[in-house]
Amino acid sequence: MKKICMVCLLAAAAVISFMMTACSSEKPLAITYMEYEKTFLTLEEMIKKSDVAIVGEYVETIRHDNYIEQKFKVKECLYGDVADSEIYLYSGTGVGHIEEIDYTYELGADVYEVGMEYILILERAQSVMYEHDRYMQSADVFLCDSVGEYRMYSQRVEIPAEVTLKDYITSTYEAVSHPAGQAASVLYEDEIARMMGESDYVGRVKILELVNEGKTHNGNVYRCSVESLSKGDDLNTYDDGTVLIVILKNTVETDNSYIIGFSSVDEGSLIYTQSTDASVYDIDDERIFDIL
Repeated sequence: MKKICMVCLLAAAAVISFMMTACSSEKPLAITYMEYEKTFLTLEEMIKKSDVAIVGEYVETIRHDNYIEQKFKVKECLYGDVADSEIYLYSGTGVGHIEEIDYTYELGADVYEVGMEYILILERAQSVMYEHDRYMQSADVFLCDSVGEYRMYSQRVEIPAEVTLKDYITSTYEAVSHPAGQAASVLYEDEIARMMGESDYVGRVKILELVNEGKTHNGNVYRCSVESLSKGDDLNTYDDGTVLIVILKNTVETDNSYIIGFSSVDEGSLIYTQSTDASVYDIDDERIFDIL
């Protein structure tokens, strides 16, 4: 089995991190605290791969079983398209480790103070399972604009003396092109084409059991067996050959097979998610005959 690696999500991938909160009676799958191997990034690299940067006022932390969401009021948008007045910063819980610098840190640490303003360099993920976009930081970074405390991997952030941090972040982002943002505007002729275009995998999937009913989102976690693939390969599975897929509620029934377009939550993950809002089809649906 491959090692699970929580790598930063790309905005155009339309993926979202789902951890399980229930277990099977025979194969416990509850994940409460894990160690993840993270990718080392410099501040410049983090900025260039981001989608959005804002100055946000911290409001509160919303705690779920295996992840947290930290709410911020948007005070200033440095770059990126942020239409909402509040955003939710997502983080898994556990320990992150960076082998390159032998650095370990807590994921989902309670480091923000209510009413204080922070610079947030973010990647955005959109999902059919949630009513709001999810924003993530791809490195261990703490940029408190209220008191001028800026650090990354517990080290003081170094920038050229003649510029402010906000100006440095903006100019660094604008110095490179951002094809991922452009790819998000692709137009598809119909929902089948969109599923094929936006899914990492498309194939015939049998629904074996409901593992966890979504309480904070509109998706359920199902244990599935992938009977065949029309798109994608190198599928990561559990030892018994099954995978876990988050699927919109009221779209599948156990013991039945469907054509499903789904995508990886993270590189190396064993949890997948339905790719678009129209990515589940009955196997006898004439619209999908040409991809069976």
